[in-house]
Amino acid sequence: MFADKKRKLYCEVLGIPGDADDEKIKRAYKRLALEHHPDRPSNKGKEEESRMKFMKITEAYEKLSNSNNTLNMLKGAFKSTEIHSSLEHFFFTTGSSLNSINVSAADLSGSATKSGSFTSSSSFRKGQSLKTTLRIGFQEGLHGCAKTIEFTRSILCTQCKGSNRNACKDCSGKGYLTATISGGSTITTACPSCTLINPSSNFPPPANICTSCKGMGRTTERKTCRIESPPGITTGYLKTFEGEGDESDDGKVFGDLIVCFEVEQHPFYLRKGDDVYCKLPITFPMAALGAKVEFPSMYTRLIEVTVKPGTQHDEIIKIEQEGFSNSDSQTRGDMYLQVMVKVPKTLDEKEKELLYKLGSETNFTSFFKATPLTHPN
Repeated sequence: MFADKKRKLYCEVLGIPGDADDEKIKRAYKRLALEHHPDRPSNKGKEEESRMKFMKITEAYEKLSNSNNTLNMLKGAFKSTEIHSSLEHFFFTTGSSLNSINVSAADLSGSATKSGSFTSSSSFRKGQSLKTTLRIGFQEGLHGCAKTIEFTRSILCTQCKGSNRNACKDCSGKGYLTATISGGSTITTACPSCTLINPSSNFPPPANICTSCKGMGRTTERKTCRIESPPGITTGYLKTFEGEGDESDDGKVFGDLIVCFEVEQHPFYLRKGDDVYCKLPITFPMAALGAKVEFPSMYTRLIEVTVKPGTQHDEIIKIEQEGFSNSDSQTRGDMYLQVMVKVPKTLDEKEKELLYKLGSETNFTSFFKATPLTHPN
């Protein structure tokens, strides 16, 4: 029954037939473990040899015992004897050693359930929701925009109306079986009862396979959706369109389409929530004497900014209601201008002479003890 080489090897180590049940495996292990234990008086002088033999016996027992327990639980969910061979092949070709044998969930459409070990995916539920990302420009996020997107969703086969999902009693037309073992491990094995995903299977395909969906019971369709985003939208904003997702297995309830917005950044305006931050470069005379400066707003207009006399470098000037709109509170954020006092890198002779004179005045002396610069003439 068990043709796999690894299974045979473990059975040979314990000296048991390939179809041994749990009780035979346990009895063989106890007998051999007692015989080859390194501390046994009869093994004195050959402790290393006994230890290696004992380790092989223990490994064989754990592999066979754990896999048998899990296999028995998995087999209990299926009527088909062919599927049992497929499961056995999976466990012993992968060399799986599953310490935890409790099956917590499964995606085994159409399979029988036992003791709540499996959950049938054919039970009533809403269709699968879809999620996509929509990238928009900075100005589109500022003013709002309308976009049309195209996407693919899963629907019941228009030819067989999804009835062909039950063509195979074990996999419901999927062609493979998947189960999640507690602890997070997932196993997937081809369904031997049909040739939908496993063309090399020795088992004949189910009768009356739908030529449109190939027995899957589902096909795909292209859809378009018009999306209108409000002004002030931010990156990470989610908008849900009900009924635009995948069709449910019973054809009654469609899932949703969830659109996640990603707004392009701007090289000049830095957004923080509904507020916007910018740098305002001014000259030293403007900072010292004060000035009126025209500054470009995000809303394509110039706003007059008052720079007060004595404005310091890095000082912040607040311009109210020049930020982003907030559709929830019906308000608009503010603009914050960071003053950057620019120092010229080159000066002509006239400018140098004026600055030398200023350097000797009280308001322009250094806070630190230093020798004042004098005019070279």
